[in-house]
Amino acid sequence: MSKHIFSKIAKIGEEVRSVEPINVEFSSISEMNKIASQAAELQKKAYPMINALNEIDFVVNKATQLISEANKLYQSGSSIGTAFASKVEDLGMNPRQNKNYTDMFDAMNDMARVISGLESIAKKYR
Repeated sequence: MSKHIFSKIAKIGEEVRSVEPINVEFSSISEMNKIASQAAELQKKAYPMINALNEIDFVVNKATQLISEANKLYQSGSSIGTAFASKVEDLGMNPRQNKNYTDMFDAMNDMARVISGLESIAKKYR
């Protein structure tokens, strides 16, 4: 009978030694803790970026509005300048001798260069 008990104890011992799910579970718990910690860190980093991207979006929208206003102003100025030049030339004068005319076109051309640069940057974000 004692042989039978020792045999059973040996068999149970073999079964206990062959089972490793506890180690796997502990390593899984360790991995879950690590992932949760990394997720929390990434979340902390993401919030400032969300705010920054919202600010960029706001600035790009404002830039787009400014570009639209500048294009309208340029078209309006060109139309007025062309009409003025036509009338002045009909009188036999050179419109470029008029300071208001040259100042307007100089300002519009300077604005167009700046707006063009702004437009090329804003397109990267749209």
